Amino acid sequence: MALLGACSSRSDSIPAAERSTIAPATASASVSTAAPSPAFAASECTNATVTTRQVIERYFALSASNNAEAVIDCFAKVWRDKHDTNPTFADSAALWSHAGPATNVVIRFLDTVNGCDRFGVSAQMANYGPNNAFTVAPFITIGPEAGVPRIFEGGTGLVNTQLATTTCK
Repeated sequence: MALLGACSSRSDSIPAAERSTIAPATASASVSTAAPSPAFAASECTNATVTTRQVIERYFALSASNNAEAVIDCFAKVWRDKHDTNPTFADSAALWSHAGPATNVVIRFLDTVNGCDRFGVSAQMANYGPNNAFTVAPFITIGPEAGVPRIFEGGTGLVNTQLATTTCK
């Protein structure tokens, strides 16, 4: 699964003035905003009342949750189906639910293409990947799936807007 297993260390390429950070993820992530944090059911990553950015925050909060079902809820069905091979998507989600806590989380909105919000993202994971250290894929694409924002794509390279084929709906 590319999003749960891609490596990169590009946080140094994002100018400090453009960075937006969240606190290290534990049971929940916090952001410096005036809006209260949304409430989630135990099995949820997302719901119809959250923003696309909050889905990313929740995804990292779930990295220390031991809750694979909630991690699976972060992703659109089209992404889950595409990455349900060996290991299965459920296996990868279970690994992610033990990958945290996440530190040095940086989330930066980039643009909207084909109904999808695209973010530059970086974070260090405590217990995932080679040598128990992992830097997450630097790009995540999120959009609505039946009215609920979910992750449709993630990777190490952001495709040019004119070539983007991912459509969020």
